[in-house]
Amino acid sequence: MTKDINDGKMKCIVITTIQPPTPCVLKFVEEAGSDWKIVVVGDKKTPAHWELPNVVYLGENEQRTYFGALADELPWNNYARKNLGYLYAIKRGALLLYETDDDNYPLDGWRDATTLSSTSPTDIVTGPHVVNILKHFTPTPIWPRGLPLDLITDTSPLTITPNQGSNNIAVMQWLANGNPDVDAIYRLTHAEIDVVFSVRPPVELDSGVFTPCNSQNTLWSPKAFPLMYLPSFVDMRLTDILRGYIAQKCLWAIGARLGYGTATVAQNRNQHDLMKDFAGECTTYLSSNKILATLSGLDIKGINASDAMVQCYKSLYKIGVVSYEETVLLDKWLSIVSLASNSSKP
Repeated sequence: MTKDINDGKMKCIVITTIQPPTPCVLKFVEEAGSDWKIVVVGDKKTPAHWELPNVVYLGENEQRTYFGALADELPWNNYARKNLGYLYAIKRGALLLYETDDDNYPLDGWRDATTLSSTSPTDIVTGPHVVNILKHFTPTPIWPRGLPLDLITDTSPLTITPNQGSNNIAVMQWLANGNPDVDAIYRLTHAEIDVVFSVRPPVELDSGVFTPCNSQNTLWSPKAFPLMYLPSFVDMRLTDILRGYIAQKCLWAIGARLGYGTATVAQNRNQHDLMKDFAGECTTYLSSNKILATLSGLDIKGINASDAMVQCYKSLYKIGVVSYEETVLLDKWLSIVSLASNSSKP
């Protein structure tokens, strides 16, 4: 266990890994400097005695020490272990939470770009209802993981409106150059993937406009912390995509929005079995339209983020997308986040 983070306001980077410290993680440690604190969440496959200077490592023992029974209620050997890294930082008064993966390498300017501005106007994407946001950043025919398959050949242009005032971005998603977050169908049908996204100002997605949002290069403000919960009993290739769609719906309920920006990292993708990825993504392919239709039909405007989350999960439970045990774990997550938020108030 590396030295604990002191309580108090801070910006925190959360990463999960089953590998020894990768060059990407080492680069994040370098880039973080004194501005960011890094929390790395391990799993049963992570090498024993994982350690880096200036990094808090949460291995099996530390997870049980800090979170008790919750550490074993979350499935092991699962990407959703990352939830404990979020909770660790939230309970210690995180000012901002940034998440990434151990195969993303921060590009020059990453630190300057990783902000949430409340004053800089951004163009607003106002349609269509579900957009392939990658169209805004590259002419390359490509779609993000989680986009409904019946939309991948849709040629409808994005409708973009200039924003004349302050933005309402509470969650900011940046892209990854090189080998970005696309689905297994795209990878299986393209021998090589090497994408460099155009450098353009970020955009804000209007209320009612969905786009896939992942956990690869994403910044969360405190008002959005309750929405960070990664579903723990769904396919791992669905977990962050489902979270992203739910988070967007809940952001609109509290008058906030998702922002999207160009690449600030490059992905040197860990080795994957693409057919295994495909099998894990089948639920996404078959249920994405049902998920979006269910979330679109919910009337949750004006309620707080936690209550909005509960309503979303209840609706998704009714249509069989999430299990009952998911709703139980979500309640425990929201209770911890609520206690942490209340304890940090003056």
